[in-house]
Amino acid sequence: MNEELETLSIAEAAAECGMDVDEFLTTMTLVGKMNPVGEDGYEPVGSGWVRVENPKECRTLINRPCWVQAWIDHNGLTVKRSGLVPEDDPVLAPVREFLADNRTELVSSEETEDDRWMWSLITTVYRVL
Repeated sequence: MNEELETLSIAEAAAECGMDVDEFLTTMTLVGKMNPVGEDGYEPVGSGWVRVENPKECRTLINRPCWVQAWIDHNGLTVKRSGLVPEDDPVLAPVREFLADNRTELVSSEETEDDRWMWSLITTVYRVL
Protein backbone atom coordinates (compact mmCIF):
# COMPACT_ATOMS: atom_id res chain seq x y z
CA MET A 1 0.00 0.00 0.00
CA ASN A 2 1.05 3.57 -0.61
CA GLU A 3 1.99 5.08 2.77
CA GLU A 4 1.45 8.64 1.49
CA LEU A 5 -2.34 8.34 1.38
CA GLU A 6 -4.19 10.94 3.39
CA THR A 7 -6.97 10.24 5.86
CA LEU A 8 -10.38 11.38 4.67
CA SER A 9 -13.77 11.46 6.30
CA ILE A 10 -16.73 10.16 4.29
CA ALA A 11 -17.65 13.77 3.48
CA GLU A 12 -14.10 14.52 2.29
CA ALA A 13 -13.98 11.34 0.19
CA ALA A 14 -17.31 12.29 -1.38
CA ALA A 15 -15.95 15.73 -2.26
CA GLU A 16 -12.84 14.13 -3.79
CA CYS A 17 -15.15 12.06 -6.02
CA GLY A 18 -17.14 15.17 -6.98
CA MET A 19 -20.26 13.98 -5.14
CA ASP A 20 -22.23 15.06 -2.14
CA VAL A 21 -22.40 12.61 0.77
CA ASP A 22 -25.80 11.23 -0.26
CA GLU A 23 -24.65 10.42 -3.79
CA PHE A 24 -21.38 9.01 -2.48
CA LEU A 25 -22.97 6.62 0.04
CA THR A 26 -25.62 5.50 -2.43
CA THR A 27 -23.14 5.00 -5.28
CA MET A 28 -20.48 3.28 -3.20
CA THR A 29 -23.06 0.97 -1.65
CA LEU A 30 -24.66 0.11 -5.00
CA VAL A 31 -21.33 -0.71 -6.65
CA GLY A 32 -20.11 -2.66 -3.64
CA LYS A 33 -17.37 -0.23 -2.69
CA MET A 34 -18.54 0.36 0.88
CA ASN A 35 -17.55 -3.06 2.13
CA PRO A 36 -16.47 -3.54 5.74
CA VAL A 37 -13.07 -1.97 6.26
CA GLY A 38 -10.25 -4.52 6.21
CA GLU A 39 -7.77 -5.06 8.99
CA ASP A 40 -5.25 -2.82 7.27
CA GLY A 41 -7.62 0.14 7.58
CA TYR A 42 -8.00 0.83 3.86
CA GLU A 43 -11.28 0.85 2.03
CA PRO A 44 -11.79 1.27 -1.72
CA VAL A 45 -13.32 4.52 -2.91
CA GLY A 46 -13.68 5.10 -6.63
CA SER A 47 -10.33 4.46 -8.29
CA GLY A 48 -8.31 5.34 -5.18
CA TRP A 49 -8.09 4.37 -1.54
CA VAL A 50 -9.08 6.12 1.66
CA ARG A 51 -6.96 5.56 4.76
CA VAL A 52 -9.28 5.14 7.72
CA GLU A 53 -7.83 6.33 11.05
CA ASN A 54 -9.65 3.76 13.15
CA PRO A 55 -11.42 1.12 11.04
CA LYS A 56 -13.52 -0.09 13.96
CA GLU A 57 -15.12 3.36 14.26
CA CYS A 58 -15.73 4.08 10.58
CA ARG A 59 -18.89 2.35 9.50
CA THR A 60 -22.29 2.84 7.98
CA LEU A 61 -25.12 2.36 10.49
CA ILE A 62 -28.06 2.84 8.12
CA ASN A 63 -28.26 3.23 4.35
CA ARG A 64 -31.76 3.64 2.97
CA PRO A 65 -31.33 6.12 0.10
CA CYS A 66 -33.78 9.02 0.08
CA TRP A 67 -35.02 8.05 3.57
CA VAL A 68 -32.25 7.57 6.16
CA GLN A 69 -28.46 7.42 6.09
CA ALA A 70 -26.24 7.35 9.16
CA TRP A 71 -22.53 6.78 9.47
CA ILE A 72 -19.67 7.09 11.93
CA ASP A 73 -16.27 8.39 10.92
CA HIS A 74 -13.42 10.18 12.65
CA ASN A 75 -15.54 13.35 12.76
CA GLY A 76 -18.34 11.68 14.74
CA LEU A 77 -21.87 10.50 13.90
CA THR A 78 -23.79 12.00 10.97
CA VAL A 79 -27.49 11.26 10.48
CA LYS A 80 -29.39 12.31 7.35
CA ARG A 81 -33.09 11.57 7.28
CA SER A 82 -36.17 12.53 5.36
CA GLY A 83 -38.52 14.96 7.06
CA LEU A 84 -41.09 12.14 6.86
CA VAL A 85 -39.01 9.94 9.21
CA PRO A 86 -39.72 10.92 12.83
CA GLU A 87 -36.96 10.77 15.44
CA ASP A 88 -38.66 7.82 17.17
CA ASP A 89 -38.97 5.74 13.97
CA PRO A 90 -37.76 2.12 14.45
CA VAL A 91 -35.40 2.48 11.47
CA LEU A 92 -33.32 4.86 13.60
CA ALA A 93 -32.74 2.23 16.33
CA PRO A 94 -29.01 1.83 15.45
CA VAL A 95 -28.56 5.60 15.90
CA ARG A 96 -30.36 5.59 19.26
CA GLU A 97 -28.24 2.61 20.39
CA PHE A 98 -25.02 4.38 19.39
CA LEU A 99 -26.07 7.55 21.23
CA ALA A 100 -27.03 5.54 24.33
CA ASP A 101 -23.69 3.69 24.33
CA ASN A 102 -21.44 6.71 23.72
CA ARG A 103 -20.98 10.18 25.18
CA THR A 104 -21.81 12.61 22.40
CA GLU A 105 -22.43 16.28 21.86
CA LEU A 106 -24.85 17.71 19.31
CA VAL A 107 -22.86 19.79 16.84
CA SER A 108 -25.63 20.80 14.44
CA SER A 109 -29.09 19.95 13.20
CA GLU A 110 -30.49 21.51 10.07
CA GLU A 111 -33.52 20.94 7.85
CA THR A 112 -33.20 21.85 4.17
CA GLU A 113 -35.21 21.30 1.01
CA ASP A 114 -33.67 18.59 -1.16
CA ASP A 115 -35.50 17.00 -4.11
CA ARG A 116 -33.53 13.76 -3.72
CA TRP A 117 -35.04 13.17 -0.26
CA MET A 118 -38.64 12.41 0.60
CA TRP A 119 -40.16 15.74 1.67
CA SER A 120 -37.03 17.42 3.09
CA LEU A 121 -33.57 16.57 4.44
CA ILE A 122 -32.71 16.78 8.12
CA THR A 123 -28.97 16.55 8.80
CA THR A 124 -27.81 16.05 12.39
CA VAL A 125 -24.15 15.82 13.40
CA TYR A 126 -22.81 14.56 16.74
CA ARG A 127 -19.27 14.70 18.06
CA VAL A 128 -18.10 11.76 20.14
CA LEU A 129 -16.58 12.95 23.43
